[in-house]
Amino acid sequence: MPDFNMFMSSTNPLSKWYADIEGDNRSQNLAERLINDKPSSIVIVRGATSLSAQTVRIETTRIEPYETVGDAGRGNKANILILGYKGHPTQPDFDVKAGDNFVFDGIRYRIRQVYNQNAGFVEAWGDIWA
Repeated sequence: MPDFNMFMSSTNPLSKWYADIEGDNRSQNLAERLINDKPSSIVIVRGATSLSAQTVRIETTRIEPYETVGDAGRGNKANILILGYKGHPTQPDFDVKAGDNFVFDGIRYRIRQVYNQNAGFVEAWGDIWA
């Protein structure tokens, strides 16, 4: 019978092989692959200041994070998810704060929430800002 605990442990040869390929910071490596798969360059505007262009991955979505679901279902808001680098050896950390804005595909977005607790990447949520 297979030993599930051995399969999931760090002493499993497969786990060791994967760690050798991915390195110690798996979240950072995953974020790098995701960003490089579909990179976008954006210029964040903070108040009256435009920051330097930053490379990120942008995905549009119709679902808000942690949105309360009512009787009619989820709200129908156009949203955007941005993944940026954090702690990368050659890329600067994604500099973003709630309230920042930027233009992507001709639409201006405002950053609503920033999650900086992730290891290896910064996650930011925004919405259309007219």
